[in-house]
Amino acid sequence: MTRQALSRRLLSLLAGLALLLVPLASALALAPTASAAPGLVVDLLSVPTSAQPGQSVGASARVRATSGTVNVQAVTIAVRSSSGAQADFPGATSAAIPTSGYTFTAGTRTFAAGTYDAFVAVQIAGTWYNLDPHRSFTVGGASPGVVVDSLTLPSAAAGQSVTASAKLPATSGTVAVQAVTIAARNGSGAVFDFPGAKAASVPTSGYSFTSAERTFDTGSYDVFVAVQVNGAWFNLDPHKILVSSAAPNPLTFSQEFNGNAGGNANAGLGRTVWFTDPCWKNPDSCNSTTVQYRDDHAVQDGSNLVITADTSPDTSQKCGPNVCTHASARLTMRGWSKQGAPTFEQAGGHWEARMQLPVGQGLWPAFWTIGNPSTGQEWPTIGEIDIMENIGTKDAPNVVHQTVHYGSPDVNWGITATVPSGDVSGWHTYAIDWDNSTNGHITWSIDDQPVRTITAAQANAKQAGLWSAIQSHPQSVIVDLAVGGWAGPPPAGAMSKQMKVDYIRV
Repeated sequence: MTRQALSRRLLSLLAGLALLLVPLASALALAPTASAAPGLVVDLLSVPTSAQPGQSVGASARVRATSGTVNVQAVTIAVRSSSGAQADFPGATSAAIPTSGYTFTAGTRTFAAGTYDAFVAVQIAGTWYNLDPHRSFTVGGASPGVVVDSLTLPSAAAGQSVTASAKLPATSGTVAVQAVTIAARNGSGAVFDFPGAKAASVPTSGYSFTSAERTFDTGSYDVFVAVQVNGAWFNLDPHKILVSSAAPNPLTFSQEFNGNAGGNANAGLGRTVWFTDPCWKNPDSCNSTTVQYRDDHAVQDGSNLVITADTSPDTSQKCGPNVCTHASARLTMRGWSKQGAPTFEQAGGHWEARMQLPVGQGLWPAFWTIGNPSTGQEWPTIGEIDIMENIGTKDAPNVVHQTVHYGSPDVNWGITATVPSGDVSGWHTYAIDWDNSTNGHITWSIDDQPVRTITAAQANAKQAGLWSAIQSHPQSVIVDLAVGGWAGPPPAGAMSKQMKVDYIRV
C-alpha cells in the first residue's frame, strides 16, 4: 500500500471513530447532575407567576431532611431557560436542614420574556443534586394592570384561625377587579385559599385587602394574591411560604417519680395509673421472653422509678412456652381488671421519657405505646409506637430501635438510631412528636434531636387508609425491662440489672 493510500485509509478510520465518539461526547456533555440528594425532600417550591420582562422577582422553597440533620454546602433555586441556559436565582447559602424543615428564600433577579424551568439544587460533599419537583413559569404574559405592594402572612399553628392581608396598587388609572383573594396551595397544588374574596376598584394609590379567617393543617403553603380582571384570573407576585407548625402540646400527663423511696410506681400520684401488665392476659404474647412481671420489681427511689430484672426461677409459672427464669416489671396504663380500659390515653402530642438503660446480653428495655384492646379490637389493629427499644447484645450499646405498628395485617416500619453522645447506659431523653392532623406526621427524637419522621403520605403509601387508622387509635404508655425473646437468652448464672426512669411526660 502506498504512503498516500495509507494516509487516506488512516484518515477514513479516524473519521469513523470520530462519528462513533460524537454521540458519546454529547451524552457526557448533557449528563444531568444527580437528581436525588441523600435524605432531602422538597415539600414546596414557590416560583413567579406573573413576572414581566425586567421585573425583579424572587422564589422560595421548603426543604426537609428525612432523618437527622443534613448539612449542605449550598442550597439554591436553579433556573433553566427553554434552551437550557442557566438563569439561577442568586443567594445560594450553606444550611443545616432538619426533619422539621428549612425555608430558603432566594435573592431577586430579572428575566427576559420566555418560559423557564425552576428547581431546588443542593451541594453535598462537593456534588450538586437537582431535586424534584420542577416548576415552570412564564415571563411576559398578559398583565392585569395591578401589582402587589405588600403581602402579610400570619404565624400559624395547626388548627389556629388566621387571616392574611395585602395592598395592591394599579399601574395606571383605576382597575375594576371582579374578585381579589389571597390564595394558598400546598406542595401538591391543592387549593387552600383564604375565604372572603371580594370585588374592588383598585387605584394607583393602592387598595388594602384582608381575608376572612381559616385554619391550616401542619405543613407548608405557597401564598399569593389572585385577582380576576375581565373574567381572567391572574396569580400575582410575590409569593410567600406559610409554614403551619404543629400546635403547642399542652402537658396532659406527667409523672416525675418523686414518691417515697420504696413506694410503687403509683406513689405520689394520688390515684392508680400503672398496672403490672400480664402480657395482654396471654402468656404466649410475651414475645417468648423468660421473665415473670411482678409489682415488687418496679419501685421508686425518691427521684426515679427503678425497674429491676433479676434471676428468679419459678417452675410453677410459664413465660410463654418457657419456664420463667427471671423476674422484672412491665408497667402499663391499661387496667386489666376492666378488660384493658385505659387510665390515660391520647392521640397525638409530645411523648417523652428520660431514662437510663442497662446494657447486657438478653436485656430488652423499652418505652412504647399500645392502643385500647377494650374496644374489641386486637393488636396490631389497635396500634403500637415503639419510642425506644434496645435489644441487648444484638445492638451496639449506643443504638435504639424506633418502630410503628398499625393496620391489619400488621404494617410496620422502623429504623435504628444512635444516641447523640455516649451510650444508652447514660441518661437520655427519648420522645415522639405526633401531629395527628390529616397531613400530620410522627417524629422521633433523642436528646431533643430529631432522628426520624414518618408522614401521613408515607403511611398511606404503605397501606391505603393507614394514617386514618393511626389517627383513630389513641395510645397509652408501657415501660418495661424484658429478658430474653428478641434480645436472646440471658447469660447463665445470677443476674441483677436496673433500668431507671426520671420522668414520663405527655
